[in-house]
Amino acid sequence: MVAFDEEVDRANRALTCYEAALSKDREKLEEFWNIRGPSSNAREGRAYFRLTAGIIGGTYTDALVHVATRQALCDAWEVMSEYCYPYLTHRSPAGRAPLYEKLAPELLMPSVRPRNLLGAMYTQFYWLLASGGI
Repeated sequence: MVAFDEEVDRANRALTCYEAALSKDREKLEEFWNIRGPSSNAREGRAYFRLTAGIIGGTYTDALVHVATRQALCDAWEVMSEYCYPYLTHRSPAGRAPLYEKLAPELLMPSVRPRNLLGAMYTQFYWLLASGGI
């Protein structure tokens, strides 16, 4: 039961992180990183993001989004490497089942297949990330 709770927490954190990145809302991102307020940890956190902004050539908010996006990607990659496997699928120009189409190299496209329910959940998250939030 503890492992299940840990997975739920990890998935919730990854999704919350990505939602914060999509929002580009400075306050929401600072809340996610727990860097709001006058504490020394909060000040150090904000300094880190200001430094990151200089490195990436963006604003402070750009840096918050940058690091949140990177974190969401890392979270997804970690789980997907454990619970999914790469797969090639066949794209049908006519929309018919691949069994009734000629197979050709130019019709192959990459995909992923989940090994279990957790893999299926992260495969959905993967497609959300790949869509660019659209």
